[in-house]
Amino acid sequence: MKKLIVLLLLSATIILAKDSTGYKVEFHNLDFSNSTQKEQGIRYGLGLTHHVDKHRFMFGYEKTATDTFQPPLPKDLEVSKYAFKYIYQLKENLFMQTSYITIDDNLVKTDGGHVYGVGVTYKNIHFAQFFSNYKPFTIYQSDVSASFKQSFGALKTKTTLLTKYLRLKNYRNNPLSKNARKFYFTQGIKLHATYKSYNAGFAAFLGKRVFSVMDDGLRVQHHGMEFEETYMAGVGKKINGFHIMLKYAHSKATEIPKLNENVIVRNITLSIQRKF
Repeated sequence: MKKLIVLLLLSATIILAKDSTGYKVEFHNLDFSNSTQKEQGIRYGLGLTHHVDKHRFMFGYEKTATDTFQPPLPKDLEVSKYAFKYIYQLKENLFMQTSYITIDDNLVKTDGGHVYGVGVTYKNIHFAQFFSNYKPFTIYQSDVSASFKQSFGALKTKTTLLTKYLRLKNYRNNPLSKNARKFYFTQGIKLHATYKSYNAGFAAFLGKRVFSVMDDGLRVQHHGMEFEETYMAGVGKKINGFHIMLKYAHSKATEIPKLNENVIVRNITLSIQRKF
């Protein structure tokens, strides 16, 4: 059924293809230190977007294969995630959005989880509400952000300040989430700059979070890892119509099922994007 949904979404996006269609391919190399479960992994991602009139359609697919320690885990981890997002422009400075993510996991109890989201953007202020249903437990997440743009000749910058508030429900009833907190509050900052064909970015998240929805509804962290610090940086350049970017992310987390602290997650990402 999930493969059928992916094919339908992919077909719909291709049918809509005109001048404002784009795609993005990503390759991730994951490395874990001090983890009792994960060693290293590879992730592949595909993103498709199409913008027509007042409508914007976005589709994302991720496939992750992670080498695990056996025991305690019975086999290596394989995860597929499917995401869809729709944005509608009501007025010049007013946008509405809805999003959906589903998860296919061969090990963790969050397999088959569904994440639903709605949001509104007015000028430079954005609000989004997400509901994650993992059957054993549920999560309500609220995101608020404000963005500020500036130009210095050919140099253009964008700064985004954001917060994430999460509330967990029925999380004490299973081993995956029983050691989590009921409430989480995270602050973040994103900086992005472009100069001619070059661009660079930096982001940081401070404050603990777990099972959190990321990238405004296109990604979700569905494993029992309580992140407390995340830093990301990247550089890129446009070459012959392609936008190529190399990014690095460093996170510190706790594996909450066993309360294993000081887990370090490193992620090196190569991203290739093109619009046509």
